[in-house]
Amino acid sequence: MMTKRKLLYILAATVTLLFTSCNRQRNEADLALLKKADSLLSIHPEAAADSLKKFSNRKLSRFNSGYYQLLKVIALDKNYYNFTSDSLISTAKQKLSGYKRKDPHTYARSLMYLGLVRYRMGVTDSTAYKPLKEAAEYFQRYHLADIKNEYLSNYYLGTIHHKNENIRESTSYYQKALSNAKFCKDSIYQYNAYQELFWNQMYLEDYKIAKQYLDTLDRYRNISASSGLNIDKSYAFYYKTQHDYPKALEYQHKILRDPSIADNPGLYATTRFTLSTMYFSMNRLDSALHYARLSLANPDTANNFLYLYYQNLASIALKKKDWQISAEAFNDMYRLYKKHTGL
Repeated sequence: MMTKRKLLYILAATVTLLFTSCNRQRNEADLALLKKADSLLSIHPEAAADSLKKFSNRKLSRFNSGYYQLLKVIALDKNYYNFTSDSLISTAKQKLSGYKRKDPHTYARSLMYLGLVRYRMGVTDSTAYKPLKEAAEYFQRYHLADIKNEYLSNYYLGTIHHKNENIRESTSYYQKALSNAKFCKDSIYQYNAYQELFWNQMYLEDYKIAKQYLDTLDRYRNISASSGLNIDKSYAFYYKTQHDYPKALEYQHKILRDPSIADNPGLYATTRFTLSTMYFSMNRLDSALHYARLSLANPDTANNFLYLYYQNLASIALKKKDWQISAEAFNDMYRLYKKHTGL
């Protein structure tokens, strides 16, 4: 006959198995729901954010808890949240680090977003750079089927290097990002990478390579609502550096006619100011004065560099020997300059 102790042992083992089985089933059900929310992130981030709210008060396993926190951060980022802290993604990364062998893909994503969140907060030192670099290495080393995240890692590594004026290192990462973008055939990503590569070459004053990137960019003119305008601004800047003022003027006038700047008075003023400086460089003083005045038609008092607009007007008027306009503009320039510098 079965002893009482043996019976109790069997009952305890049975209860433990049932409890473990229930926990496993619940964890698997939670994971399935989290993966469903994850699949929504790229196509409908608002719906993904709503779906994740179901987990806010639910007790989750350590992995599922880290995964949930990661997805919450991604949803916030895709919904243009203004991050002021990295605590949520730091906790997610810490939890997921225990599963980096079992699930390197999810861990790599947590590293990437740790770097991204810190970058969004304005951090451009090693605390943002290192997790992004480690994420990029994970994506490449394990051949993880997530080329878009590899692109993002390389793109932001390039951006951080650029902000630290490490232009050659920045260019190397942007080229890797461009290769990723071509592989996944994402035109927006390709456009962004080419745009950054153009500006890096301009910074290095390698104008021949810069022009090649710029002409390639022109193929992406209609890729987004702002791409055409940004390309025109890039052409205008390029030709101005080459002292090809007729070409630069052509693009500046094109920018001025672009309907997308109708609701941007600041850009209107900046474009007119740039036109004025170009006409001044060409000694076309009447046109220079005309656009200088237009650039100050509705002066933006919040613009800390507004004094330069008055300096430009004063210099043109001085050369035209219009003493009154010149004197008034110089007075406004000094007043705003003292306000800007606190002198």
